[in-house]
Amino acid sequence: MKFALRYHDIVAFLKSIWHIGILDKGRLHYWKLILWSLCKPRRFPMAVRFSIYGFHFRRTFKELRRKIQALAEPAPLKN
Repeated sequence: MKFALRYHDIVAFLKSIWHIGILDKGRLHYWKLILWSLCKPRRFPMAVRFSIYGFHFRRTFKELRRKIQALAEPAPLKN
């Protein structure tokens, strides 16, 4: 199976290193996954893709939970 490396693939990988591999609190798991995927290079693009998906879903649901909690708070009483 051949893999064509494109510019946006490289940019996505570099962004994932910065956001997930350096800034995110789950960076240890990210690096374990990346190193594991290097054993079989076929896994590498999928590992990067799924780590980006996971980052996106964690961030999205964190924002959604915050909005739901704000809606669930009782409104202040007016005099």
